[in-house]
Amino acid sequence: MSSSLLIAMRNPVIRASMLASHVDALALGTAVYVVHMVLLGFSDRPWQVYALTLVSGFGAAALISIPITYLQDLIADRPGLGSSLIAVNIFLGGAAQCRALRDRYALQRLFRDRTARRGGRALGARPGA
Repeated sequence: MSSSLLIAMRNPVIRASMLASHVDALALGTAVYVVHMVLLGFSDRPWQVYALTLVSGFGAAALISIPITYLQDLIADRPGLGSSLIAVNIFLGGAAQCRALRDRYALQRLFRDRTARRGGRALGARPGA
């Protein structure tokens, strides 16, 4: 066996993806990460959060590494396109997240200003004063 195959066999995420199809391994990684997120919501002690880091690592490794190999295998006749698509996805996801956060803070500012004006009127202040 080659040394890269031996190294790959030591990684449980890569080993699972070698034994199952990419879609099955991705579904398993997603399920593991969902379990992590649910258990994280119920944890109330620091040691529980630290223990869940291991679960998170397996799920995140599957969610990060398997889509790249899946896309590269899917479009094998165009080398590098799978990695480029992942990079574009990450960029667009970051842009969408920034937009969502901007809109969220704009809504919070709008509601805060409206609440402050209503509160001022309730206390007898005149608008514009």
